[in-house]
Amino acid sequence: MKERGFDSGEISGFLDEGTEFEGTLKFRETMRIDGKFSGKISSSSVLIVGEAAEINGEVHVSNVSINGKVTGKITADKKIEIHSKGRVYCDIATSNLVIEDGAFFEGNCNMDTSAGKGAAPAAAAKPVEPARPAVPIGEPKSFEKSPSTEVEKKGFEKDSPLLKEKK
Repeated sequence: MKERGFDSGEISGFLDEGTEFEGTLKFRETMRIDGKFSGKISSSSVLIVGEAAEINGEVHVSNVSINGKVTGKITADKKIEIHSKGRVYCDIATSNLVIEDGAFFEGNCNMDTSAGKGAAPAAAAKPVEPARPAVPIGEPKSFEKSPSTEVEKKGFEKDSPLLKEKK
């Protein structure tokens, strides 16, 4: 069985709809959850969260594809995909994030490339110079001296074709 988005191969573990599990889950190959899970999930492989799934806890996997509801914390070494029916209420960390139209995400996102074990280290940040103001800072000028007032005095706006159409 293939899941859209990942070339995950065959699913080796499955928690079906109507099943509830609480505790720690570790797996080596692709795992699909369509039931309820509460606890900690860890793997160096792919986790597929089906539409009926409800996961509450901490997830640390290589890749995760979400079509159901996840609450807690997600760390993906490679990629997180939140599909249109996915609902994510947690903080996430990954170097690659896909959120489809219609999906729901509420939480914080850390896109640091070092979030995953196999990711390249983040480049050292260069110091940024403070922005200079576009206009010299000084005493505020009165409205009468503003450039827009000068345009109005010259009658430019009165001759505008847009204003003539409104009349």
